[in-house]
This record gives sequence, C-alpha cells and structure tokens, in this order.
Amino acid sequence: MLRPIPLALLAALCAGVLPAAAGGGASITQTSVKGASLGQTKAYYRARYGAPGRLDRLQDGLERLAFPALRIEIYFRPKQSARAVGILTWSPNLKTVHGVGPCSTLAALKNAYGNRLPRVQFAGKIVAYRLGKLSFITEGRARVLVVQLSAKTKGGLDEFAGLNAPECGS
Repeated sequence: MLRPIPLALLAALCAGVLPAAAGGGASITQTSVKGASLGQTKAYYRARYGAPGRLDRLQDGLERLAFPALRIEIYFRPKQSARAVGILTWSPNLKTVHGVGPCSTLAALKNAYGNRLPRVQFAGKIVAYRLGKLSFITEGRARVLVVQLSAKTKGGLDEFAGLNAPECGS
C-alpha cells in the first residue's frame, strides 16, 4: 500500500529546497548557485529566489541584490551590463559535488580539490582559493567563510566582494 507523501515534504521537493545530499547533486557548481545561473537579469533572480531583502548600491557602480534569508547575494555592474557578474553564498546548506561549501574546513577543501586550487593572496596573506569560476573565501582562517561564483573577465567580480560578505553561519 502506498503511503501519502506529507504535504511539507512534497512542497520542499517541488521547490528544490532539500539539501544537495538528499538528491546527490550539487547546489554550488561552476555555473550556478542553488539552481540559479550566473549572468542573468535581476528579474530572473527575483523569479528564482523570491523577493530580495534589499538592493544595495555600492561603490564604482556595483549593485548587490541581497537575499538574506537564503544567505545569497547577487552582484551586477549595470553600467556595463544588466547581467549578474557574481553570486555569493554563506549558507552552510549549499555544497559542491564534493561536499564543500561555506563552513567546510580548509582541510576538507584541500582534500576535495588538492593542488587544483590556486591561492588568492592579498597583502601577503592567503584570502581565498580559486577553482575555475568558484572562489572559496577563507580570509586566512581554517574554514571556508563564503563561496563566490564569478567569471574572471573584465568587469567581473573579484574576491573583495566575498571578503566583505557575511560569513558562514551568520
């Protein structure tokens, strides 16, 4: 006899909010964070994530669409393009296919990706590790504080955005 699926579980499955481990997939990839791909418009992220908590206008024309409840921020350079140049997350529930994300230990990051992680240094201190379009912001600590998805192109987003983002667990 089939048992009915509880409504809350069914809603979570449809919304795609269960942890990546439940489905075996990654919620952080080289192209997306929590199912939303890099390089889209503000309307796309609003449709994907819901109403943002706020829109911040930052220096040098940078804009940040913040979704604090999801622990996600999207960055834009509207003078250059209406498309996102970066997505940041400090949610410990979001992980790569190798199980690394915000709050992961530095040892877990290095164990998962080994010598494929170029270091990002600032003032002689390692502040992040880069893997393709992903930056794992550590700020010299023993754990990943933020994961940042951004293309390294002219007008892209450098690791300073991740260094100024809320940290894992906050």
